[in-house]
Amino acid sequence: MPVSEDGIHDPTNDAVKVLQEPVEAMADFPRDNSGVIDWVKALDQGLIAPRKGLYGDEEMHAVDFDVIFKNTGSMPYVRYPHRKHTEWLTCKNCHPKIFLPQKGGNPVTMSGIMQGKYCGVCHGKVAFPPTKNCGRCHSVSRDTVGLR
Repeated sequence: MPVSEDGIHDPTNDAVKVLQEPVEAMADFPRDNSGVIDWVKALDQGLIAPRKGLYGDEEMHAVDFDVIFKNTGSMPYVRYPHRKHTEWLTCKNCHPKIFLPQKGGNPVTMSGIMQGKYCGVCHGKVAFPPTKNCGRCHSVSRDTVGLR
């Protein structure tokens, strides 16, 4: 979508004419098998360098542990990789407004995600959509030892 039509920038401002269009800026970004930008790979490849906060003054702490969601019906379990998220988001982006930081405190459902809650706050807006490539989230076999 052109910058002048994105609903964020003022199309009457002359500066809009000099901004690089997103399609041009991100033309060489890595994409998943659905053609959606893979932001984690873009970060790993040094193509992006997210700010540490609105003013660049937040403390960043990469947290390296996963949360496994087992309330997935007949689908494989969901692995939520904290590290992939905390390399470019501070904890307070999600906690406690979107997710309570306690086991069992978040009744995440696909319906809720599709309504823009929980993971859907970002996924489907600025991150890959929850309706494409289910295996990106539902990645843990139900037969995995120790997770039943």
